Order: sequence, then C-alpha cells, then structure tokens
Amino acid sequence: MHYSAGAQSAQTVELKVDYSDGVEKRLVLPFQPGMTVFDVLTVAARNPHGLKFDYSGKNSSAQNYFLNQIDDVKNESGGQNAHN
Repeated sequence: MHYSAGAQSAQTVELKVDYSDGVEKRLVLPFQPGMTVFDVLTVAARNPHGLKFDYSGKNSSAQNYFLNQIDDVKNESGGQNAHN
C-alpha cells in the first residue's frame, strides 16, 4: 500500500491485491492519518466493488489481528509452496 496527497485533492491510499493468477484488484481509498492496515481493509470492504476479508483476533487491539483471507484466497501461512 502507499498513500499520496495532492495539493488539490484529499489524501488517498491505494490498496492493490495481486491474486497471483493474472488478476489484480486496485482500490484508491480515502486516507486519514493514523489509519492502520485493518482500517484500510475495512474501508475497502465497504466499497461496492471492494473486497471481503476474514481475520482472527476479534475483540483484540488492531495490532493483534491476523489476516486469514482476502476474497476467496486463504492465507497459506508461509512455507515453500505458499503464494502469499
């Protein structure tokens, strides 16, 4: 992710998901100082063409969340054959 601020526009953050099969999803979303990755994913999920995500750590602080899945791609937890 990266964010940019234009002199005439509000700050934005770009979220790009590469599905490793030739498909990419790119969302340009409003950015607020102090946003976490979890905040950006939540904003992306509210977008009509956004994404769905699942995470562990509900009722925890944002620093303790673990991303389990984006859309239909599950976290493979690393390793030699992992694509994440």
